[in-house]
Amino acid sequence: VTSDAVFSLASRCTSLTELDLGGCERVRGQAIVEVLNSCSNLTHLDVTQCHQLLDVHLRASSTHFTRITRLRLGYCRAISDQGLKDVARFVHAMQDCDLRGLRKITEASLTKFIYEARNLQKLDVRGCQGLSEESLESMRRSLPNCNFIYSHVN
Repeated sequence: VTSDAVFSLASRCTSLTELDLGGCERVRGQAIVEVLNSCSNLTHLDVTQCHQLLDVHLRASSTHFTRITRLRLGYCRAISDQGLKDVARFVHAMQDCDLRGLRKITEASLTKFIYEARNLQKLDVRGCQGLSEESLESMRRSLPNCNFIYSHVN
């Protein structure tokens, strides 16, 4: 899938509810922003391994995360604390989130994310190396109704 195809999809399929771009490493972050801006019914978004998705793109589309209930951001190499914090303000409807392998996030951004995403039923943070075992356990306890999936990496 190319960025041009995603731009075309965004302009033609405005009532799209689910989009899986997982593994589309060459799709530019701006194309993903365009999808979020254009597809107001989008509730499920998978951008796993979209390596060109940057914090600046999350910031540009952050207000559109209010309607996202399932998000896959796993292994997006460039996403850091700033991107997660920008999105965190708008994740009140989030129920299922995959943040696996986000090596640049820390306890600060994940704590903010969890505080805002009180409807989370599933959160996967395996491979997020900036998190201590103690903080992960504390976060798990703060979401008693959430399937909190993590593994501590030494």
